[in-house]
Amino acid sequence: LSPTTTPTSSPSTSPTLFPTNLPSSTPTSMPTLTPTTSPTSIPTSPPSYRPTSNPSAAPTSKRPNLVMIITDEHNYRTLSCYRDYLASNIGASKVDVWGDATRLSTPHIDTLAKEGALFSNFYTVAPLCTPSRASFMTGMYPASTGDSELNHGAMDRSLKTFAAILQEQRGYHTGYFGKWHLDGDKSPGWGDNGREFGFKENKYRFNRGHFKFIDEVNGHMEGYEIDQADLFEGRQSDHYTTDYLMDRGIEFMNRSVAKNEPFAMVISIPDPHGPNQNRWKYRNMFTDRYFKVPHTAKTAMSFNPAAPGWNSFNLDEVPLKEVDQYIDDYEASEYWQNHMQQYYGMVKCVDDNIGKLMNSIKRAGIDEDTIVVLTSDHGDLLFEHGKFNKGKPYDTSA
Repeated sequence: LSPTTTPTSSPSTSPTLFPTNLPSSTPTSMPTLTPTTSPTSIPTSPPSYRPTSNPSAAPTSKRPNLVMIITDEHNYRTLSCYRDYLASNIGASKVDVWGDATRLSTPHIDTLAKEGALFSNFYTVAPLCTPSRASFMTGMYPASTGDSELNHGAMDRSLKTFAAILQEQRGYHTGYFGKWHLDGDKSPGWGDNGREFGFKENKYRFNRGHFKFIDEVNGHMEGYEIDQADLFEGRQSDHYTTDYLMDRGIEFMNRSVAKNEPFAMVISIPDPHGPNQNRWKYRNMFTDRYFKVPHTAKTAMSFNPAAPGWNSFNLDEVPLKEVDQYIDDYEASEYWQNHMQQYYGMVKCVDDNIGKLMNSIKRAGIDEDTIVVLTSDHGDLLFEHGKFNKGKPYDTSA
């Protein structure tokens, strides 16, 4: 079995030996909640579908700093704080879906969870990049955010973001670093593209892209693919995208502290979204791990039981009588093992950078006056239920 090197842009209805790195641009239909049989004694008013005419910041005299870190397409099983939480509630056998030897340690993210709060029932409004990000920025449901209801659509420029409110009403210094994905088809689309949305500093913001290195060339920002890594020989840790964006965010923080300004910033890291590739330090870090295919992949592809209609499989691609052999061959394939090993490497790099950020916050003397939020726009199934990426209402996608 020899894997392809360039995945297609959208997933097939059933996985091939070479799964895609990107999902389709629109999710399948989502199941709805079953209504109660009787209304509550005190009915509530229906929610508003548009923002208030003059949203305001919370009424408090304090102005704590805010750091929001967004990762992209991040499966929560790869965070040891979530893995341990789940294991204590439903058992390790249901949590370690890729095998006992594939537990990943993320000590810096675990510290955030231990010293703060770990959200155990937090779901994206839509398991796709653009609508999820639009809701994070505005507090509105995707249907009310303009074309950003769909992936790659542009968010309505009339909407207020939390950054605009903090900047205008509370005097915060604001900045955005990394993937934005709310300016339509612009790619990469560095800067604000005439759409600041309350983020004053946005030189290092880009609309779309999953390049692996970043550099500034003659005053212009440039992204580079993994096959251009030789350009950064001896300085990969300064220019690998995750490291570069974190460093620029830390510089922004230090400038704000020096000016005694409260600040709010978003550091939006495009990993661990594919392509699953790493700088040298993390590239071979997990090559000693062997990843099993999740049990739910085999049951779904075997129709035992049959998957919901929105998670269908094409029996012409993998007939039922060939599923067992297909799973065995796929698990042993270099593609699958490398896919997971590199995904783990990207997560480990993110965790190390969280540690760097938290140390910088402490050195700046603002650790008692800074709110740090870590989240992701959505998850990645990583072959659970026989599928990859997002777009499905399963837990590790949503």
